[in-house]
Amino acid sequence: MADNEQSREDFLALVDEVCEELGYPPNDDTPEGEEALAMEMELDGIPFSVVHDLARAPERILIECRFGPPPAEHAAQVLSRLQQSNRGFTGAGSPASGIEAESGEVIYTHACDLAGTNGRVLLGTMTEMGWQARQWRASYFLDPESPAREDAPPGFSMHLGSLA
Repeated sequence: MADNEQSREDFLALVDEVCEELGYPPNDDTPEGEEALAMEMELDGIPFSVVHDLARAPERILIECRFGPPPAEHAAQVLSRLQQSNRGFTGAGSPASGIEAESGEVIYTHACDLAGTNGRVLLGTMTEMGWQARQWRASYFLDPESPAREDAPPGFSMHLGSLA
C-alpha cells in the first residue's frame, strides 16, 4: 500500500510540474482511493489523456493521443497502413496505435515509467505525439511524405479527473 501511495504522490507531482511548465496553477485536488486517474489535455485541438492506474501498473503512466476516426471511404487502406506502422513499434513500451472499441477512433498510445518522467519530458513526448496526430489528420498516413498541417507551437489546455 505504501508503494501505491508514493506512486500516486509521484503522479500528482508530475501533474503539478506540467501545470507549472504551462503556466497553470498547481492542481488542488487530492484524489482519494486507488481508482485510475487521468490528466486530460488538449494540444492544438488534439485530445490527450495521461492515465495513472494503481491497480494495473502503479509505476507507469499511459499517454493516449486521440487521432480521430478513420475515413469511412478509405478505412481498409488506412487501417492496413496503421498496422504497417505499428510493426515498427514492437519493443515493449513503444508507442502503438489501435482502435478504441467504443468510439471507433484511432488512439495512439505510449506507456512510460513514472520514475524519471518530469513535466518537461512528458510535454515533449506529447508534442511528438501531437505531430503524429497532425500527420494522421493531413494524410491518414497514406502519403508518408505529407507534411504536418501546422508547424505552430503547441497550445495546451488541461483537466485532471478520476476515471471511476
